[in-house]
Amino acid sequence: MRREIHAMVDGTDGQGGMTADAIIARYVAEQGEQILIAPSTSGFNLLAWLGPLFGLVLGLFAAVALVRYLARSAQHRDEGAETPPHETAVLDENDPYRDKLRRQLEEWN
Repeated sequence: MRREIHAMVDGTDGQGGMTADAIIARYVAEQGEQILIAPSTSGFNLLAWLGPLFGLVLGLFAAVALVRYLARSAQHRDEGAETPPHETAVLDENDPYRDKLRRQLEEWN
């Protein structure tokens, strides 16, 4: 490929000396736009340039929305939900499990 380009520039390829733009146009005509390092900024190739930008902006909006949602839910939790004071359970004298509970606690201690 280097030899071909040197021949095109020097004019030894039979077409005379070519400019850089003419050489690039010839390779694009022969190989297609994939021969270029960067795609052109027109048509469908514009998506290759703008796609990452749109993805970044969409990700930024999603992150902001998530942070706002989490902040609102934490604030709502702190404002409205009072935890009831700790209450001790009182077993009724007639509760059938009372004696069983007492025996298990005595065995455990």
